[in-house]
Amino acid sequence: MNIRRHTLIALALIGFALSGQAQPIFTTETNNNPPKPPTFDYVTVDPFTGITTLYWTGSIFDPLGIDPQLPRPAFYIIYKRNTDAIGNTDLFYAIDTVSHTVRSYTDPTANGNESRQMYKIAALSQFVLSSNSTYTTSPLTIAHGTIWLTSSYDTCNATLNLYWEPYDGWLNEEHESFYRLYHSTSGAAGTFAQMDTVDRFARRYTIRNIAPNTNHYFYLTSSRTDTNLVTSSNIHHIYTHQMVPPSQMTIDSIIALDNSTEIHFKIDPGTDMRNFRVMRWEAPDTSQVIFSATTIAEFDSTTLTHISDASEVVAERMRPYYYKVDAVNSCDEVRAVSNLTNTIVPIAEAADCNISIRWTPLHVDSHRIPSRTGNTVRYTVYRMAYTKGASLDAIGNWTKLGEVTSPNYSDDVSRFQYQTPAYQFTFRYYIEGREYNAADEVVTYSRSRSATVDVPPVITVPSAIAPTMTTNINGRSRGRFEPVINFDAEFTLTIYDRWGKVVYHGNEGWDGRMADGTLAREGTYIYRLEVTTQRVGNFTKRGSVSVVYPA
Repeated sequence: MNIRRHTLIALALIGFALSGQAQPIFTTETNNNPPKPPTFDYVTVDPFTGITTLYWTGSIFDPLGIDPQLPRPAFYIIYKRNTDAIGNTDLFYAIDTVSHTVRSYTDPTANGNESRQMYKIAALSQFVLSSNSTYTTSPLTIAHGTIWLTSSYDTCNATLNLYWEPYDGWLNEEHESFYRLYHSTSGAAGTFAQMDTVDRFARRYTIRNIAPNTNHYFYLTSSRTDTNLVTSSNIHHIYTHQMVPPSQMTIDSIIALDNSTEIHFKIDPGTDMRNFRVMRWEAPDTSQVIFSATTIAEFDSTTLTHISDASEVVAERMRPYYYKVDAVNSCDEVRAVSNLTNTIVPIAEAADCNISIRWTPLHVDSHRIPSRTGNTVRYTVYRMAYTKGASLDAIGNWTKLGEVTSPNYSDDVSRFQYQTPAYQFTFRYYIEGREYNAADEVVTYSRSRSATVDVPPVITVPSAIAPTMTTNINGRSRGRFEPVINFDAEFTLTIYDRWGKVVYHGNEGWDGRMADGTLAREGTYIYRLEVTTQRVGNFTKRGSVSVVYPA
């Protein structure tokens, strides 16, 4: 107890030395009863400066010094709530003393617009014992705390919610009046106007349809109905910031590799949005596309420039996919979208020595980017040829075949016949698609995976024979049905009549005669041709042949 008293004495003397106030009149009673505490009326913040001021009514005392229970106070001690090193927030520390004649105190260390301020007050008196002066303090008043106003902005619903901690210290809530809410868009003194009155038990106020990207300043006041006391909250400022979507977001290129697809893109670094998704569709803009939408990747950086889609299974690689990048806000709403760009899927088919290549057209997305209306697409076809069974490490380079504007190309590989039969080669193709703008600049690039095709060995048979004719056409007898094979092979030919009876079976051509040597009747006959080779494999060909007798 003595340590506490000496601490307060020192604090009191320092307080007066700093404030320069006149020394108070001390009592000289010989009792050591503590004084009565003052009545803490209220604390308030000047919203425009943050200055925090306390007001109180002085302690009750006996001015004649007769009643030992009512000693005269010498000082009033101001206590302030602080947070200690381990986070306790319910601790009050003495910060200053003032003369017993003072009834208000402005805290020079406080800014009521930065944090909630909470205080207690005590009275301090002097008594004389054995010619020594000492001090004793009253109990502390209850705590009084300022109204603390904050807010949250719901960008999704254009709603601003104000929240506040109510005034602390007025115990009799029946005498508390309603809150008055003041608003300004500049924050300058003289620009605030009362916006509304709010029930005294409310702790939240909602403003709907709030304008985005505007400044708003608010403060509250509360008063008592039994006195003229009015306390103000802090000024709370909020800017209803709407995230700026990217001004530009594009997919530059799509590279289809053997085991994945690389999607390369650019995002405007000036955006403050940080939620992006790479989406994959199975078709361009159709009513069914929503059911095939798949999120391939999510990321939060504008510096990311590519991702890899390795989720495709092998069977799906013959299907084109369409990719785009979405910028999504906190409400899971798409605020910006890139162009939709697709993979190119080639299909190669061979007929004799002519290989036909067709592929998925490169999508020009003028729907999302209207400026791309009128853009053109050109395709470049590349080919690689190597003999069957060759090591892929030993095969040659890609050959550029040509540039076309339509998604198809015909490649004549008959020249390979001069080296080795074409059917002993494997031909591989890939396509590059480029979208050009009006300035003939490439704005989108897509490279396909490769498509492989073999030229089948050529087997030709006549569609009709005339058994009684001996003339030839291109070195072939018109009276004989036999295959022409452009590779080393052996064959077995079977001819059936319309009832399925075998009329010929052998490894030579059919001359149109029945098994008994008579000429076959005019009509249609069915054949089955079985071809056996050592290098190419075995083949079976079925069809029909007509027997005719010209007049």
